[in-house]
Amino acid sequence: MLNYFADPSILLKGLLIGSIFGFLLQQGKVSRFNVIINQFLLKDFTMIKVMLSALVVGTGALYSAHALGFIDIIFMPHSSTIAVLVGGLFLGAGLAISGYCPGTTFVAVGQGSKDGIFAAIGLFAGAGLYAELHNWFDLKLFKGAVANITTLPQLLGMSNWIFITLFVLISTTFLFLIRKK
Repeated sequence: MLNYFADPSILLKGLLIGSIFGFLLQQGKVSRFNVIINQFLLKDFTMIKVMLSALVVGTGALYSAHALGFIDIIFMPHSSTIAVLVGGLFLGAGLAISGYCPGTTFVAVGQGSKDGIFAAIGLFAGAGLYAELHNWFDLKLFKGAVANITTLPQLLGMSNWIFITLFVLISTTFLFLIRKK
């Protein structure tokens, strides 16, 4: 397993990419509480447009960089399907309650938003609680529930490139259809 903390340049690259992504989130206005809540209410599709566009570009760039030899590995740890579902439920609940996702939380904090600060406190509290309870959950609740499937293409039994092509086509069509909403 890679030790991401062994090389400070990896952390600096992550900080640079995160800062650029945060800037783009702020410029796209998706860090605003009203935009996020209105996404849940299906009144404003700004957030889905920005995030789906980021997924399309990021997925294509990541797999292309891997195929061209610019990066050695696409790390996908094997994980418990049950743990991922439970974690997703908690993340979704936190997102719905706070009105922020992890990325937009820090953009809101950077803009001086008081509710963003409370969301960040909740995010750190949740991460700390997870770090403390992870081993217990792993040993007691999710023992033996580790899946060998780590990606959607593996789950669907198709090649990465066919999945990416379908994902880009479906996502682009969806973005085209909701562009006026």
